[in-house]
This record gives sequence, structure tokens and C-alpha cells, in this order.
Amino acid sequence: MRERLARLALEAALATPGVLAPNAGVTGLHATWIAGGRLPGVRVIASAGETWSVELGLTAGLVPLRPLADAVRGRVEHALALAGLRGAVSEVDVALLAVEEGDRLPTTPAVPAEAMTGTAAPEGAVVE
Repeated sequence: MRERLARLALEAALATPGVLAPNAGVTGLHATWIAGGRLPGVRVIASAGETWSVELGLTAGLVPLRPLADAVRGRVEHALALAGLRGAVSEVDVALLAVEEGDRLPTTPAVPAEAMTGTAAPEGAVVE
């Protein structure tokens, strides 16, 4: 369930105009461990009452940020509702961690878990 929620929320967020890329943040906290690796830009945490909290970390374009965060939240909640999962999520928080020029930034695929055991970043990974 956790991986499904993470992927669904991140996909909906990245489809929002004005969102450029997922962003795990300086410390990498906005990420979810999934089968085979780490999904940057979304953190899904067990919450009270057998629900989940979804926290998104994103890089935005040069757009008004408060309306963008509201649009992302709305799009994610709509996607959850369409999937029949809205009741499984207690809250959706959006953190716009960086602002960049451009349309879309290259995204980092899920990083394999075994690559995260060392101190160096895996080859090809974007370190935030």
C-alpha cells in the first residue's frame, strides 16, 4: 500500500504544471523506500487510525508558489479519490524545496537500496 500511495502521489504531483522535478531535500528526508530502491520526492508515513500521511518534496518553476502547492495537493487528492484510496490518506503536505528556471528537470529514477549502504552516492544519482 505504501509504495502504491507514493507512486500515485508523485505521479500526480509531477503532472501539475509548474512542478519541475521531485526533490528529496538536502538531507534526503522526502523519499520513500520501495521494493528495489528509494523513490525521491515523496514520503509516505503511517499515521493514526490506520491511515497514511503523504509528504511531497518538489522543485518548482518560476510560478506563484502558494497556488502551485494548492494545485499539487488538489491533484494528488483527486488521483487518490479516482483510485479509491482517498480514505487511506489522512493528509497531503507539499514542500516546494527549490525554485528553478525551465520546464522540466531531469528526474532521478529510484535508487537501488544496496547502492545506499555506502557513503558515496550511486553512479548517475542526483544528490540533493
